[in-house]
Amino acid sequence: MRTSQVSAFLTALLLACAGPTKPHAVARPSTPPALHSERPVPSAPAPPTTPASKPFAFAVFGDNRSEDYHIRQPEVFLEILREIKKRGPRFIIGTGDHIQGYRYTEALLRREWVSYFEALKMVAPIPVYHTVGNHDLFDETSGRIWDQVMGPNHRHYTVEVEHSVFIFLDAETLESRVTGEQLQWLDAELEKHKEWDQRFICIHRPIFRPYINGKLEDWALTLDHEYKAEWEALVKVLSGRATAVFAGHYHMFDFDRRHGILQYITGGGGSGIGIGNDEPQKEFYHFLWVTVNGPELKVEVVRPDLSKVKEPVYDVSAPIVLEDFENDGTPIAWSLWNEGVRGEPAPSPPGGEGRAFAFHYDFKSYEWPQLFLGLEPVQNWHGAKEISFDVYVAKEGAPKRPLALRLRVGGRRVGYSSPDVTLKPGWNHLTFPFSKATWTWAQEDPHTKKETKKERVQLEVEPVLPVSTVDVMFSAYQRKEAGTVWFDNFRLD
Repeated sequence: MRTSQVSAFLTALLLACAGPTKPHAVARPSTPPALHSERPVPSAPAPPTTPASKPFAFAVFGDNRSEDYHIRQPEVFLEILREIKKRGPRFIIGTGDHIQGYRYTEALLRREWVSYFEALKMVAPIPVYHTVGNHDLFDETSGRIWDQVMGPNHRHYTVEVEHSVFIFLDAETLESRVTGEQLQWLDAELEKHKEWDQRFICIHRPIFRPYINGKLEDWALTLDHEYKAEWEALVKVLSGRATAVFAGHYHMFDFDRRHGILQYITGGGGSGIGIGNDEPQKEFYHFLWVTVNGPELKVEVVRPDLSKVKEPVYDVSAPIVLEDFENDGTPIAWSLWNEGVRGEPAPSPPGGEGRAFAFHYDFKSYEWPQLFLGLEPVQNWHGAKEISFDVYVAKEGAPKRPLALRLRVGGRRVGYSSPDVTLKPGWNHLTFPFSKATWTWAQEDPHTKKETKKERVQLEVEPVLPVSTVDVMFSAYQRKEAGTVWFDNFRLD
């Protein structure tokens, strides 16, 4: 295990007002109920109450979700958990985006949470306290599931350890906002604990953006992005009162002090690294190791040994049905790219059999709606000559301009895209031969986000890449209509 000790610019020794030394009770997390009756979700006990101001250490990770729309947790995250377990912290904090989320069925969301809690068994019985992220809570269904697995009062809550308080905030129920009752509660908690040694804030979306390429970056929604008045009110409550903020959302490490607030961004827990930054030293997998000794605070960045990380690959021989939407228990998990589209398995349209996947799009909300098929484990395709699937466009109410789509077959940051294919009303049987030199190959640099492209190439699956995703993308430039198409029978031949 390679450990990077944060030196002068990464280690903060902060002094706060000395407070009373009597012990304080530790808030106990609610026991998550079972997601499935046959597979209860594990729950760890809270750390024991001990005399105030006794030194303790805890670990912080963030954004451990999968990158390729998989249900299983990334191998990097499992290695991070192994290292945390060896170090033996008092407890662990997650800063959000613990699962991929954005699923089209409740069953798939629950499978993701089962997979996540299975991974946490590696650190049991160490308690883990969670911050809600945008991939964890993004609609009413995901919010209801969060309340079930974490406890109904664990969107914003307080944990007291020794003479330090940890205040967990919810920036997802009201997207990108901490306002109203929650802001009043935060102000009251900071006032209640103003004489304590440490007052930590845990939130998924950073209070302020990191500097990237020498400027403030607009890459992701953060609390100061759209809701300026609410953000200014939050900064006023936190400024000079919080010891430090632990956030995620950006898949990198960063720390800065602005507006009277010290903020650590720790988003290297397992998901994809790289946000288009010319400072690649900030972009790496990691977790934070934090030591508290009364008013003293030390933060260390720990990097996992990536030589121990190997993602499993599954060998698949053609012909094979990749997905026909008949089995809810399939290991293949469909995801939708954004909130402007919805989808679910449904009875097949006329001329089809069994079930198909109904894909509801609205071009006014998003011009490039996409459907992702996450293959897990990642697959090596052997003997495959083509991929095919069926698409149904309703004859009644069909758009005046024909719809067009393209297929992308990809690995991590590399993939092949087909030419656009125009759809006609009724059933369309689409076949994409690998041997035809009609594909566009593209590879993305994780740091610059720039792509290297080669056009009119053959799709060389076996020698080039194991396949992690199959994506269907609609081209909707200057279109405003909404509608539904159905997908069925994804095959490899």
